[in-house]
Amino acid sequence: MFALTVCAVLKSYSQSFYVATSYGSLNKVTITNNILTSVPVGGCSMGGFFSIAVRGNQLYYFGTTGSLYSADIVDGPSPYLTNCKFITADFSSNSLTVDKNGILYYASSLELYSYNPATNTKLFLGEMPYSPSGDLAFYKDELYMASYPGIVKVSLNYPESSSIDYPTYNAGYGLTTVKINGSSKLYTFTGNSTNYSLTDVYELDMENKTPPKLIGQLPYSVFDAGSADEVGNISVIQLGDIKIEQKCDAFNKARVTVQTPAHTANYTYELNGSQTNTTGIFDNLSPGNYQVVVRSDGNESPNGKTFVVPSFSVPGLNVTANIVSAACGTTGSIKLDAGTFNSSYKIQFEGKLYGFDHTFENLIAGDYQLTIIKPDGCIAYKKIYVVDQQPCPPIIINSVDVSPQCDAFKMSTVKINTAPSPEVYTYTLAGQTNTTGLFSNVEPGFYQLFVISASGQQVGRSVTVKDPVYGIPPYHVTKTDVLCNAKGSIKFSLSGASNGYKIKYDGTTYDLGQEFTALSTGTYHFTILTAEGCIADELDYVIAEASCPFIAIEKIETAAECDVFKTASVKVYTAVHPDVYFYTLNNVTNQTGEFRYISPGVYKLVITSSGGDRKEQDVTVPDFTITKPAINVTIKHPVCDLPGEVQLEFPGTSNTYIIRFNGQAFDQSRAFTNLKAGTHHFTILNAAGCIVDERDFILIQQTCPPITVTQIKTDAECDAFGLASVTVLTASHPDTYTYKLAGATNTSGVFNNLLPGNYMLTITSSGGDYKEQTVTVPDFKVLNKPGLTVQIQNPVCTLAGNVTFVESGNLRGATQIAHNGNFYNVGQKIGNLGVGNNQFKVLNATGCVLDEINIVLKQEDCIDVSFPNTFTPNGDGVNDIFRPNQDSNPVNYRLTIFDRNGQQLFTTTDLRRGWDGTNGNVQYGAGVYYWMVKYIMPDGSPALGKGWVTLVR
Repeated sequence: MFALTVCAVLKSYSQSFYVATSYGSLNKVTITNNILTSVPVGGCSMGGFFSIAVRGNQLYYFGTTGSLYSADIVDGPSPYLTNCKFITADFSSNSLTVDKNGILYYASSLELYSYNPATNTKLFLGEMPYSPSGDLAFYKDELYMASYPGIVKVSLNYPESSSIDYPTYNAGYGLTTVKINGSSKLYTFTGNSTNYSLTDVYELDMENKTPPKLIGQLPYSVFDAGSADEVGNISVIQLGDIKIEQKCDAFNKARVTVQTPAHTANYTYELNGSQTNTTGIFDNLSPGNYQVVVRSDGNESPNGKTFVVPSFSVPGLNVTANIVSAACGTTGSIKLDAGTFNSSYKIQFEGKLYGFDHTFENLIAGDYQLTIIKPDGCIAYKKIYVVDQQPCPPIIINSVDVSPQCDAFKMSTVKINTAPSPEVYTYTLAGQTNTTGLFSNVEPGFYQLFVISASGQQVGRSVTVKDPVYGIPPYHVTKTDVLCNAKGSIKFSLSGASNGYKIKYDGTTYDLGQEFTALSTGTYHFTILTAEGCIADELDYVIAEASCPFIAIEKIETAAECDVFKTASVKVYTAVHPDVYFYTLNNVTNQTGEFRYISPGVYKLVITSSGGDRKEQDVTVPDFTITKPAINVTIKHPVCDLPGEVQLEFPGTSNTYIIRFNGQAFDQSRAFTNLKAGTHHFTILNAAGCIVDERDFILIQQTCPPITVTQIKTDAECDAFGLASVTVLTASHPDTYTYKLAGATNTSGVFNNLLPGNYMLTITSSGGDYKEQTVTVPDFKVLNKPGLTVQIQNPVCTLAGNVTFVESGNLRGATQIAHNGNFYNVGQKIGNLGVGNNQFKVLNATGCVLDEINIVLKQEDCIDVSFPNTFTPNGDGVNDIFRPNQDSNPVNYRLTIFDRNGQQLFTTTDLRRGWDGTNGNVQYGAGVYYWMVKYIMPDGSPALGKGWVTLVR
């Protein structure tokens, strides 16, 4: 079975065609007056010839091995093939033709196919009700096929509706169209009934359907025939792009849209020979290779394309699942992890979106579909996860732990340890039931344990709880009862190590050797604890009350107070007593019997005890006054805003005294300053720090003197030309003066950099006085202006300018001229000055500025000497005189004129005077004369020039 492609023919009225023989060779057959002549076709050959089709000079053929080839036909008396090429393999057909567009058509059993060599596209067009006995050929743009019942007219759009158009009742093999004298005729080829090595050639009357006409025989068996005239002019459906898009709402699925140009016929789109629609849109396509065929109900031939739907899975997306199975009465869970995609992707479950940090819990056994959604809302991954149901394990009691209960005396705790299980267990022991397996406050005894699971399993066993035994270290207790108002005590003493045992009382834990004091009468409960904090024993002790002794005064002591003048201290001593005494003296009560700062006199002492006793006694406090030291006092009262002063001295004593003032202690013979008017208290202490005297001194505010201006001095500022300083002098005064002048304020009375003019001076004293006075600042520019005259030399040519300041009157002390950081004496030339403004300062001997002078220097003209090269002394007033340019300004100028022989004809030192071409009365004729000139430029540079001039008459 072979496949072949047909090319368009170039000749219009060919009477030839080609046949493939049973020998696998190719022959060219020519019909002339119904006479057949055959010549072999040489040249290249690949795979042999089985079924052929011709389009112009292009030959397509199926080889004998089922592959498709092409070759170029070179026509002529001895035709041959060139450029043989392999196209494709795996074709199974004995029929082949081609249309004018280069599309090949072939049949394989009942199936009709087309193949486009240009795009390597193979299309299944449909299934026909007839199978080919031989060839396919176009006749007048309709496709016909040689079949066993006859010639079948093939419908390209709907092959299933193909029908017998020309019954021949004899199987034909080859089928081709040939133009004879401009008319197309269809020929069929059948085996000779008597000689199988011959082939009968019949002409078919396709219009009238008359019996086939035998026109001749070929001396070989013909498998297939082809002619350039059998190509059909078939209009093929045009296909545009195939648009492939991801389906966002389906995992790894695509929507494919087959695009075709606008058309009037109705198109049917068929995908992979199964799906069919009229829209060209196919949804939910999985990744893979597809072929689409488009058919028309009009005259267009079907067309198709193959395409690939890519995978839309996300690269690098690897989703792992942690699945916990459901077990017994517990539910399962699913937790997904997508690695780096966790932050941007979501999980969709039952219509809701969740982050990857979410765990899907409370899941019963079953299937759960989880969908991974990308940020754009499209499905990136979808999978069904299975939560299994695990069976319930049997109840296994691993151990029963019995331990002393620390917080209950002679009680135990029982812990039932069972193997891990997802079920909830119910434990019953000693009349208690719980789901933890932990039992407290269990007394010693024998018990039955039961464990029941939620699924109904039950196990039991016996449990023995023994009496806890503790090794308490040896100790003894000392108890003291309440006496008077003295509280009782209980002391626990150890005879050895405590081994970590403690004693607990009133909620607090102590060392076992603890003493408990301040106890009132009553019963006290104690608990002995082990090192682990467990109750090892419990004890109760009773505190009783004893009788109280009477008050007994042993002595009373009095002593002078050190820190309060003319007071004493009293100290009462009593016999030892267990109760609390209250002492009252001078309306003061305390529990110490000590009293401070008691003035001299007789006082009543009262003592009462907390045990109910009372005692009274008189106490005499003597006068402990100490001899006062002699003190010399010097007082300065405050005046204006100046504070006062108190000075204390202790003459004629070697004792060291301390003065306490305003809470501070000072050495003796000290002056106390910055004191305001008023009373000031001083305390005198001896070397021991005790008070020996107290003094008060009164300071009185004194009247302040008025402001008196004695002199106002004005002077020129030394370094600020044109400005002055003012110094205000006032009479002596103790207070501070504030001076204000020209917007400036100070306490010195000195004001600098003032312009000439009248100013208001104000003086304010810190003592409260105020004074105003007008101050006149003279113009020192005028007063101190020195008498100087300035001699100026402007810059000329290359020579810099210079000035000289010459005395011309009263110098006012002027000695120097300052310019650009240099200093010059009066009368000294100041040179090297440039064009423009030059500033000079006139200074006195101390360097102060007496005057500032600005001098503007201008550049004077410096025009060189030049001469014309001709002159015409004809008296017309134009160029009559030979002389230099009159705008030059040389000095020491001399011009000399010579004839050709070197004889001097003229000389002058006057720039304005020139040569008129004569010497005395001699008038020189026209010709060339020589000149020489010497001069000095204004900057002192000498010049020498010479040349010639033409005299023209």
